[in-house]
Amino acid sequence: MIVDRIAQYTAEAHGALADNIAEPHRHLLWLRLAELACAYSDLAFEVGTGRRRLPTLTYLPGGKETWSPI
Repeated sequence: MIVDRIAQYTAEAHGALADNIAEPHRHLLWLRLAELACAYSDLAFEVGTGRRRLPTLTYLPGGKETWSPI
């Protein structure tokens, strides 16, 4: 999901360069992308160092999904 959002924000920011978009709006699109990229980088670092954990997804018979912390 996060990769999809990064791709969407990247496309919108690059599209703003080609379109006739006002500078303040173009700046906000690039700022939004930069903030998301920074947040993702921070998350990846924290997961890698063990400071943050991600839930473990378990798929049960019948297609039901549950999760539990690691």
